[in-house]
Order: sequence, then structure tokens, then C-alpha cells
Amino acid sequence: MGHASDADLRALPAFSGDAGALLQSLQLLMMQGIAHPVRHGPVAQEWRIDALAQRFTRNGVGIAIIAPCAIATLGSGRV
Repeated sequence: MGHASDADLRALPAFSGDAGALLQSLQLLMMQGIAHPVRHGPVAQEWRIDALAQRFTRNGVGIAIIAPCAIATLGSGRV
């Protein structure tokens, strides 16, 4: 399908009116490495992302924020 926004995906007949099914499907596709979230446009208030990432690190929270993808992941976030 290529790049699709959440609005594009919600408009598909299989997901129309069922955001839960869309979310579950996207999670499964991401876990299998088939779908990859991307962020469009610049990061708004990047300092907030940095502050949250530092807070996670200081408090031993095993979640890494990957700003270019606009997601958070378990672990270090290093690939």
C-alpha cells in the first residue's frame, strides 16, 4: 500500500468504525517488521521529547523514544 495516514487506514472498509481492529492490525504488522511508523513534518517541541527520554533514562524506565519515527519502543532503541 505504501505510505498511508491514519485517516487513510480508518477509511478502509475493514476498519471503518473499528479503531480497535486497526490498532491491533498495525501492532501485529509492526511486530513482524512489515509496517513501520514514520513521522511527517518537523518535530514539534523537540525539547519535550529529549526531556522525556532523559527522565526515562534517569528512572531506569526501559523505553526509548525514537523521534524520527514518532514512536517509543522497549529497550534502548539502538539498532
